Amino acid sequence: MSASATPTMAVLAKEAMANMPDTLNTKEELEMYFKTMMKKIITKKKEEEKAAKPKVAKPKVAKPVVEKVMKPPSKRKIFYDEMRVKIQEEFPELNPKQTEQKLADLWRIHVEELFEWRPM
Repeated sequence: MSASATPTMAVLAKEAMANMPDTLNTKEELEMYFKTMMKKIITKKKEEEKAAKPKVAKPKVAKPVVEKVMKPPSKRKIFYDEMRVKIQEEFPELNPKQTEQKLADLWRIHVEELFEWRPM
């Protein structure tokens, strides 16, 4: 066999059987030896095939830059942001939860005033 040629599975199996130890007496021992040798042969062949494959570098494709479009703030958010400052100046003793409750009440009144003309 030449140095560049890789042995076939059959050749490797024959070599494994020829190198089998004489201490194997039962059929189960022979089967276990054969199974382990075949596993070794298969993994060896896979490694050789993997090493023989040329490694091709995948071309890197530049991802397009996507600019995120921000939604404009809602009227409610604008109202809350503006009124929160006024409420905190007017009532500094309120905790955040009470401030939010006051904002919600003011928003409800504001919305009702805005849509008074609209029939429900």
